[in-house]
Amino acid sequence: MDRLQEIFSQILSMDMTGSIAILLVLGIRLLLQKAPKRYSYFLWGIVWFRLICPVTFSSIFSVLNVLDLSGVTNGETAQSFQTGQMSGGAQEPVGQAYKEIPMSGLTKELEPMPNDAFFRQPEMFWSVIWLAGVVVLAVAGIVSTVKLQRKLACSMKLRDNIYLADYIETPFVFGILKPRIYLPSPLPLREREFVILHEQCHINRKDNLIRAAAYVTLCAHWFSPLVWLSFLLSGKDMEMSCDEAVMRNMEGDMTVFIVSQRASSIQHADQIIVLDDGEMADIGTHDELLERCEVYQEIYYSQYPAS
Repeated sequence: MDRLQEIFSQILSMDMTGSIAILLVLGIRLLLQKAPKRYSYFLWGIVWFRLICPVTFSSIFSVLNVLDLSGVTNGETAQSFQTGQMSGGAQEPVGQAYKEIPMSGLTKELEPMPNDAFFRQPEMFWSVIWLAGVVVLAVAGIVSTVKLQRKLACSMKLRDNIYLADYIETPFVFGILKPRIYLPSPLPLREREFVILHEQCHINRKDNLIRAAAYVTLCAHWFSPLVWLSFLLSGKDMEMSCDEAVMRNMEGDMTVFIVSQRASSIQHADQIIVLDDGEMADIGTHDELLERCEVYQEIYYSQYPAS
């Protein structure tokens, strides 16, 4: 139990400093509303590090307390023992002062604790409550992972590490060492390629590992509302920063053609974006679009009816 109380005390210390960091990040986040979300996402990383870092301000206070007490001991306390001054003002030898210490007070500590002593010690009681909360969240996370893994057992491989699943509503990355991308089967083709780029960005940035570590940290600090808030907001900033990264890569590395007149001029492009009434209808190579995109098929076959 003593070890459990030490761990819980350490968690409380980290939560105190981590809460201060969360409040600072929330304030900075308001100032960075129009800035790219990658900056906010980076700041949340500092928060999570602070919540798991064992170094606290208590060590600094302990050093200051030792220095302060050492000064008192070298001065007033040492002088009182030298003079043998007692509380009543009488002067007696030092040895006499030690002889008058009653031994009955020392033997009381060896008496057995009453049955309700557990509830009389708040540190021990709250340590057990904290541990129970950690276990509940950890078990809930494991059960949720197992259920999701069973749901994905019937998924169909699309290509590489990309799979289609019937019983999911949103795309996501699943796995730690060998992450896979799972897409809902009803996902429209016009959105699929962009979603794949988005999920691949998560894998390249190791977001699956970061999110798992963040959940472990949340389990340890489950009692803090600020930690729950930071967990939700950091997930939101992670998704938005990933979207921004995909858009930057598309603008910097790809040449975008608007198919409006001659399809022959863009047949050999790496990626083709098809626009319909100002909205993106699909994205892909010439062969892919010719196979699945009705808008591209109409444009191409209208120009090459004999094909």
